[in-house]
Amino acid sequence: MRLNPGLPAELERIINKALEKDRDVRCQSAAEIRADLKRLKRDTDSGQAPAFSLATAATTTGKEAPAQQYWSKWAVLFAAVVIVAGVLVVWLRWPVSSARVLGLTQVTNDGSTKVPPALTDGLRLYYMTGFQAYVLYQVSVTGGGAAPISEPFPGVYTQLNGISPSGSELLVEVGDSTGEGPLWVVPTLMGSSHRLGSIVCSGASWSPDGQTIAFAKGSTLNLARSDGSGAHTILTVNGTPSWIRWSPRGSASHQRSAVI
Repeated sequence: MRLNPGLPAELERIINKALEKDRDVRCQSAAEIRADLKRLKRDTDSGQAPAFSLATAATTTGKEAPAQQYWSKWAVLFAAVVIVAGVLVVWLRWPVSSARVLGLTQVTNDGSTKVPPALTDGLRLYYMTGFQAYVLYQVSVTGGGAAPISEPFPGVYTQLNGISPSGSELLVEVGDSTGEGPLWVVPTLMGSSHRLGSIVCSGASWSPDGQTIAFAKGSTLNLARSDGSGAHTILTVNGTPSWIRWSPRGSASHQRSAVI
């Protein structure tokens, strides 16, 4: 006995197939359900399948009415599931456009060797040169003449470690043969450079609020106030922490050199 004589038998078959408990018998994809529904519409329009009629609906008895309402609700739910599944399939299969280089702009033309990384505040680009001595330079991000913003740094190597959230100061590590060295703060506009407390490290980074500095020393990850005071270890790892960066929420994160 059919639970809802008002629905085409083929539609009930599709619904029952979609709700089948046995996964091997159940519809395997939204595409299969869509194909069955399109086939039913085609057969109904061509007269090959019986369409819904008021005369047929009138034969529903009072005992069958609750069942009809039950299956009508399931039919609506089924249609909603099909629509959602179809949208998900289209979204998941929508081709993602590949990244493209739209243009190149030469920023510097001095021919000097640049020591990575280069940092920016959005308007200016800061970088270190290492031809005869390590010197910090700045240049507009749109290009033009580069200008030095520091005296030559002493040491075996010098590395630009970070830029303050305000963009007014740069963190510079002046290292020696041990791979570590003192931290210096270099103003980007006016003022003199100064050493940051007694910190000796192999890498450092400002927190997003500019109040804390995370730095690596040996196999430890450490925190200190922005003036270099209050230094303390928060983590010891197997290896040397390097390329220290902060998460957007302000917690320090790091990667070991063995991973990089």
